[in-house]
Amino acid sequence: MNQNRKNLSNFSAVLAILLLGLWVAKLIFNTETEDPALYVNSKNARESIVHIEVGDSIKKWYGTGFFVAPDKIATNIHVVALPGPIFAKQIIKDRNSREVLGFKFTKINNIEMIWNVVGVTAFDVKNDLVILKVNTVSLPFLLGNSNSVKINEPITTMGFPNRKYKVTKGPVYSIRKSDQWLRISISLQGGCSGSPVLNRKGEVMGILAYLNPDHKYSLAIPSNALNVLLAKSDKTEPLAKWHQRDEIRSYAYHLEGKNKFDRGRYIQAITELDNAIQLNNKSVYSYYKRGIAKLKQGEREAKMEKHHEASNYFNAAIEDFTQAIKINPKNAGAYTQRAKAKFELGDHNAALSDYEKSIEINPQHIQVYYQHGLIKSNLGDNEFERGNAEKALPLYEDAIYYYTIAIERTHKFAKAHRKLKETRNSLSKCTDDHIIAMTTRKHYKTLIKNSTKEIKTPSKPLASYNGRGYTYYMYAKFESEQGNIAKAQKLFEDALEDYTHVINRNPVNLHNGSVLAYAYNGRGITKIELGHIETDRGIRIKASELYESAIQDFDGSIKIIGTNARYYYNRGRAKEALGHNEEAKADFDKAKEIYPNVEQ
Repeated sequence: MNQNRKNLSNFSAVLAILLLGLWVAKLIFNTETEDPALYVNSKNARESIVHIEVGDSIKKWYGTGFFVAPDKIATNIHVVALPGPIFAKQIIKDRNSREVLGFKFTKINNIEMIWNVVGVTAFDVKNDLVILKVNTVSLPFLLGNSNSVKINEPITTMGFPNRKYKVTKGPVYSIRKSDQWLRISISLQGGCSGSPVLNRKGEVMGILAYLNPDHKYSLAIPSNALNVLLAKSDKTEPLAKWHQRDEIRSYAYHLEGKNKFDRGRYIQAITELDNAIQLNNKSVYSYYKRGIAKLKQGEREAKMEKHHEASNYFNAAIEDFTQAIKINPKNAGAYTQRAKAKFELGDHNAALSDYEKSIEINPQHIQVYYQHGLIKSNLGDNEFERGNAEKALPLYEDAIYYYTIAIERTHKFAKAHRKLKETRNSLSKCTDDHIIAMTTRKHYKTLIKNSTKEIKTPSKPLASYNGRGYTYYMYAKFESEQGNIAKAQKLFEDALEDYTHVINRNPVNLHNGSVLAYAYNGRGITKIELGHIETDRGIRIKASELYESAIQDFDGSIKIIGTNARYYYNRGRAKEALGHNEEAKADFDKAKEIYPNVEQ
């Protein structure tokens, strides 16, 4: 085995000299046609991909990188931003051939080689890219032209999710307009950052940067950004010096913030991201992440019913997302998250506007269609509860449209399926009967509005209070019949208030006497209805108090106008509710004596 290692070492030295010579020749002659022999192929691609480890035994960070030149590795800045030593682990196949009895055998051993990263040759903060110099050589990947990538084009990525090598395939489903980053339908675990994204020819089309488990896709930096960076990678900066740069320290704080965020420590995450932004106020990633942390903390405060604190966090989140949008106006994710914060604050129309902007930027964003539908269905519910069925109908229809699009994009969307079913049920409630009910409510609301206007005028204000009180009473009776008891009780109480206002004015002239009698009767019948509500709830004592008080009101009506059959009849109803049947019969008989058809 020692001999094998010695042979491998000699082979590596010769290969290094050969590759460097070929690479220098390529740079000198700048040939337009790439020589495939100079680059790794699909069979041995794994040998040109490295597992990157950063840090010490106390704190470590992992990622993936790949050779883009014989002695240079490309990866993401966020993979190597934390201060400390950086190591690149490479798997090399040792082929040992021998002949036994005329038969040739080849034994292949996987040998793990660990290389030191000696410095940085170039980096691009905006695109989260860095090129590292290593003390070894290997066949590099051929970089392709990312402008040639097509939607639904199949790609392959290979890296070290959870520190284990894995090859994953999936299509490109969209391209981000703001910076041409690729969105690929692959969702992987941590450790894949820095992995190459290859087309069918084995050319690098992108570099995996961020994973989005909620939306089931990953983001990859376009290879053209790496091509530009590689052309400038002629000098090497020591790691320690590079780590002291403000932009890189900002990345380090961002990583600490992300770690805190992933553990649900949102307030601590916000503090780390504050530091990141202080060092680099153009970091769209840190504004975006801090905004999400504030949004999550706001949701947490809301669950604890700390509404003031929740509101502050939601507003602060909106500010961060707005700042991210200023830096990158085509940041669909920032619009989406800002919409969520606005929705939490109850600003539904503003949230819808942001969702529409997000869809405009990224029509493939499944989650946005779902969120858009969610707001539409909630607005529909609000209108329906207010009695506006005609307004609820188009909102429900819009919600169904957006849920359907989300499901068409991916059938495995349980929440969208559930909400679609619920919204269809809500839509079915808007039948002709419900529309009639809504029209009735609108009629009562119009009458109340008109009475309120009359009350504010000098003419007949007391009669207007009586009129509004009776409208409240009838509206309440209607809601009670519809089964909306809480709403009915509130309307009955509004009626009591208007009738009591008339009674407290205590008019004394003959004309106002009839107004006062009407108010006593109105308050009495309202108390009977409230008594019935308390009876149905099993609160008999309170119900009895209401019935007794109603009888006193009818006494007041009869004292003013003793020839009104309705006043006797209503007093009989109150007595009957109390179980005073003989007294009730006497009032009913008196009412019929005055007017035989009093019950009609």
